[in-house]
Amino acid sequence: MMFQGKMMISVKEHSSGSKEGTINNRLGWGLFVILVICGMVVIEAVNSIRLLSEPKASRLFPQDYVSKGVWSFFAFIRPLDVDGTDVSPMLRAVHRVLNGDTGLYRDFNPASSFVYPPTAVIELAGLGYLVRGDDFSAAFKVWDLVSRICILLTVCIGAFFLRGVISYFWQWVLAVLILFAFFPLRWSAMCMNVQSLITLLLVLMTFLYAKGFDFLAGVMLGLAACLKPNVAPLLFFATFHRRWRFMGAAVSVALILIAASIAAVGYEPWKTYLFEWLPVMARGYGYWPNHSLNGLVHRWLGHPTSMVVGPVSMSVYLITRLGAVVFLILSVWPRPVFRYQQRDVGSVKWYLFRAMDISMALIFVMLISPIVWDHYYAWCIALFTAFFAVSSVVKLSLWDFISAAVSYLLLGTYFLTVKGANSGLPSLVNSTHFFGVLLLSVLAWRTQLKLWREMVCV
Repeated sequence: MMFQGKMMISVKEHSSGSKEGTINNRLGWGLFVILVICGMVVIEAVNSIRLLSEPKASRLFPQDYVSKGVWSFFAFIRPLDVDGTDVSPMLRAVHRVLNGDTGLYRDFNPASSFVYPPTAVIELAGLGYLVRGDDFSAAFKVWDLVSRICILLTVCIGAFFLRGVISYFWQWVLAVLILFAFFPLRWSAMCMNVQSLITLLLVLMTFLYAKGFDFLAGVMLGLAACLKPNVAPLLFFATFHRRWRFMGAAVSVALILIAASIAAVGYEPWKTYLFEWLPVMARGYGYWPNHSLNGLVHRWLGHPTSMVVGPVSMSVYLITRLGAVVFLILSVWPRPVFRYQQRDVGSVKWYLFRAMDISMALIFVMLISPIVWDHYYAWCIALFTAFFAVSSVVKLSLWDFISAAVSYLLLGTYFLTVKGANSGLPSLVNSTHFFGVLLLSVLAWRTQLKLWREMVCV
């Protein structure tokens, strides 16, 4: 469906409630901002006190003085990096293929070698031409620049949802600062990995799907899934809702890239990836930044929290698989299925309904994966901004805004790990992002339900 109509909508023009409802939503926005700013200050103060209270003979600056939360702001202003740790395996794999070496997984090491599907090499092949001999510095610099551009575009697209919600320049300044302050977004820039590009693709997918451009949204999904297949189960959502153009585009892009990768590296890397790499990585990690159900269970059981694949565990296997089934069901249900009429197509409520719908599906699709690093949640800024856009057309309670602030603080800030809480119930304090995204999904479901009631009652 083509999206028609203007999106420059004021709260006054589209508020479905009374004047009291409009005031409540404005108060809610202000309350959210205050809670987030105060919460971030408190969290960073506690992090810094904990860091400085640790006895150390010598300290590195700034890592031992300020937490990642403050430190990662440096990602936006630091000089272009000439040695990107996280993206290095990817660039070396691309360079290897361009030089006729198809052994992508020869030196398999989940912590430091190439761990992406062969299709990722095809998508990022252009970077390999920037390598001169053994000098990767130019490629690293270009990727660092690309990563920051992806983050800038992600924020711009997220801010688009706020059109009509924010009226004054100072409010825009606060909104943009809060978006940039979202920790998963900052950390993806600091790590210099492929996730910044994937985040942009997912936010674009959300935006295009919301506007009714199903085919283009499917292209974004296909490109993202061929970099990291953990978002591929979103095809189940497309099938359930009969979004055939969305699904067809995603599958077509994936098949084209798979065919290109086979032509470039052959079948052997795919055999290694599917039958050797995936079974190992499916065990997951107890490593602190793994904010998935799998990571939570590993830590609960007291498994190693270093950057090593978790041990073989029947408990982890069963809970992860059962959780995957539950999350897959939640990706399509229970949510209202809006059978829109032709008069609804192009309306603001229709647009926001679809944005919320695919965003909730994407949350649960990502949670199916045994590995969900904290920066995987960077795309969630689109859902936060969509939530505020809904407040321009539906009356929300102050508790909704308080819940949004709590979710942001859990999901969008950095909590210094409590290393003493290494098993059992206390270990849950090290899964803040996991609980933050669950709270966000509940908030999104409540908000979409209110939006649906407004739509069917018109």
